Amino acid sequence: MNDWHNFFNHVDDNLATSTYRIFDKQSKAEILDWFSREDIAKEQKEDFIQALVDFKDDCGDFYHYRAYLLAAEALNCFKDCSRGDAIALQILKWSHNFFRQDKQDWQIVPQPLVEAARLTLETTDRQRVIAAFVHLIHTTESRSILRIAAEKLGKLDPGNKSAIAALVLLLQVTKDESLLWDITCSLMKIDPDNSVGISTLFKVIQSSADESSDLDKNCYTVGYAAEALRKIDLDQIGINALVRLMQTTANRNAVEFVIEELIIMAKDNQTVIAALTEFLQINQGDRICINVANALGQIDKGNVNEIATLVKTIETTADIFTLEQAAGYLWEIAPINIDAISALTERLATTQDEYFCWRVAANLVQFDPTNELAIATLSQTVQSNPFTSYRLQAIDSLLSINPSNQLALDTLFELIQYLSKSPPAPRGDNHNAWYATKILLRVDPSYQLTIAALVNLLKTIKNDSNLSMAIRDLGDFAVGNKDAIAALTKFIDSIKDNRLLFLAACSLDKIDPGNQKALFTLISSKILMNGMKRSFMVQTMGDCVVIFSF
Repeated sequence: MNDWHNFFNHVDDNLATSTYRIFDKQSKAEILDWFSREDIAKEQKEDFIQALVDFKDDCGDFYHYRAYLLAAEALNCFKDCSRGDAIALQILKWSHNFFRQDKQDWQIVPQPLVEAARLTLETTDRQRVIAAFVHLIHTTESRSILRIAAEKLGKLDPGNKSAIAALVLLLQVTKDESLLWDITCSLMKIDPDNSVGISTLFKVIQSSADESSDLDKNCYTVGYAAEALRKIDLDQIGINALVRLMQTTANRNAVEFVIEELIIMAKDNQTVIAALTEFLQINQGDRICINVANALGQIDKGNVNEIATLVKTIETTADIFTLEQAAGYLWEIAPINIDAISALTERLATTQDEYFCWRVAANLVQFDPTNELAIATLSQTVQSNPFTSYRLQAIDSLLSINPSNQLALDTLFELIQYLSKSPPAPRGDNHNAWYATKILLRVDPSYQLTIAALVNLLKTIKNDSNLSMAIRDLGDFAVGNKDAIAALTKFIDSIKDNRLLFLAACSLDKIDPGNQKALFTLISSKILMNGMKRSFMVQTMGDCVVIFSF
């Protein structure tokens, strides 16, 4: 079968005798194979391509487009087609929602055709598509089309000189800073060593380091530029640029971005170590110093300046969150630190604010579990603080250092009973009740008290996130517990929320494998959530319920 009319034979005014296998999906592979055959004359292939691209219809060009796209795909099998370049360029134009090659060349393209053309670009002759992009770059008068074409060409053919030249040209004429950054990123992706791209990165960084610039606007630009400098592996050049930015910008958010990159690219680098050390000395007391100190410790393990800065922050800051951040970092690198213990003890002894005191005490017992002043402060919070959440956090700290602390245990049980009262407690108390059960887990190896508390929560609190957590926790800790099984069963009978029904059924199936109510609830809640009306067969496999539909 050498005659292409077997696939496509359009007879004017006689559709009954016409052949349109080109629109038949099952015939596509056979058509492409026909174009690849060497025993078919080139003239035959040319005629078939001509018929495809010239095909007209009275259906709004729907079939015309389909025939043209097939011709484009056939180019991959018919490399020396005389119309190949024109076809590839047309497909390229259609692959955009709008297209303007020059001032008189506006064309609105239907979205379905845009999507089909983009797919065809991936299956037609690759070299012709590259050539079409190159032609477009050299002929368009639109900067936006030039940029799009250069970026697409760069992805299709990394290192393409026309794409690189186009992006370099755009960098030289673009004034908008955000657009300048986007173009630079595109250039660096296809030519990481490009000198213009590198100099533009430095320009962006230097501009953002200018204290008179819009610091908030430039903050994220600095982060992207810093990341790019690291990725293109400029070694000391990039490091020096980032260090310079850290030293000159007043934007502390920008400094944080820079520090993150320096941690990755500058381990044991003496320039960075010296710069971070100097930064700490100049900016003592600034909250950013905590992050700088942490970075210094990661770049130069055991650096004495890091520890000294964190201790100094503990000694001087009036912000409890900054103090806790400094103490947390210090705990990670030096859990046995006399200076930290001394600084925290001094703050605890001289601070009058009750909230500040017990938070300092909670940090102090991490370093010194036997510190009497810290234990006394936490005990006082447990006994007299009017806020339940603060009392629970103090209990948590005391039990973390001594699971047998009787005051903490007794108060915890009292709070659990209070928080499980009926009628249901306020939303904040619901969370505190759940938090109390999490604390209880550490001192209740059998989980019996914890299960009882969770069962009470299930009976009393309304539909919120804490109820979901209580349901999940029962599934984790209450295997075989009759009270938990009964509570979940009753809950399933009383609740109408499909999501909670599903969660409760999953937990019930975990603690009582094969439970019929759990299985049927899983089925029904799944049906209701998906709007399905089918028959099901259910099988449990460990922690999973497999639902087969038929």
